[in-house]
Amino acid sequence: MIQLSPEQQKAIEEQKEQCPFCKIIRGEIPAKSVYEDEKTLIILDINPATPGHMLVMPKEHYPIMPLIPPAMVDHLSLIIKGAMESAYDGVLCKGITMLVANGGAAGQQSSHFMVHIIPREEDDNAAVLDIPQKPIPSADIQAPYPKLKAGLTRMMASHLEGKEAVPAKAAGPQEITEDRIVAIVEANPPLLKAVLETPGEFKRLVGEHPQLHVLFKGKDLDSVVQKIKAKHGKAGGNAADGETDSGNQAPSDGQQKKEDGTDLDAISNLFK
Repeated sequence: MIQLSPEQQKAIEEQKEQCPFCKIIRGEIPAKSVYEDEKTLIILDINPATPGHMLVMPKEHYPIMPLIPPAMVDHLSLIIKGAMESAYDGVLCKGITMLVANGGAAGQQSSHFMVHIIPREEDDNAAVLDIPQKPIPSADIQAPYPKLKAGLTRMMASHLEGKEAVPAKAAGPQEITEDRIVAIVEANPPLLKAVLETPGEFKRLVGEHPQLHVLFKGKDLDSVVQKIKAKHGKAGGNAADGETDSGNQAPSDGQQKKEDGTDLDAISNLFK
């Protein structure tokens, strides 16, 4: 689960006061409630994609799913399953689309996390829900693989802390090798650009950023940097490519974006 800073938590609390779905939950705005318990609410969508379109939401205000505690996710899963069973029985539909939009780029229109349960028929004119297919270069398809795999390994290891350990023979979190770290960096263009063009600033970022610090813990940072630079034809380190003796020093106030365009804040955001 994503950990929020005090400033981010304060922003969410302020957002909560204006959230129309929080107002529905508080009874300040009327809605057609289908189901309610102490943690969740299901209402009918006022602009349904199809008849029976339901919105399943936690009563607590969470903007996106990664912010929801695991226990709440477990409860939501049971409620969603019940909502889908109800749709099959009550609407007699031939299928159901379960839709989650996390972030504006994904089509999220409200700051309150919810799951859309949309009964479907073969000719229901809800084509907007069908994801169009388009050709994507094989390299672009494969590029996210190492980062997703490494990220899920770390996330599941953290999620399982304190729970019963898996049997010794079962597959556990894989060691993040130096080669895997290289692949992770190469899968992130801003991170790769920092290594190649401003390695000193990259090393500083690794020392200051919690997720990057964990990723590189116990690894030879210089070795990783040199291996990446060698693969991309930039072997060696000198002042011309940003590798200076002061590379590990903190920048002056406001010096978060290098003159060459490397946005260190954008790199940091990859791991938030």
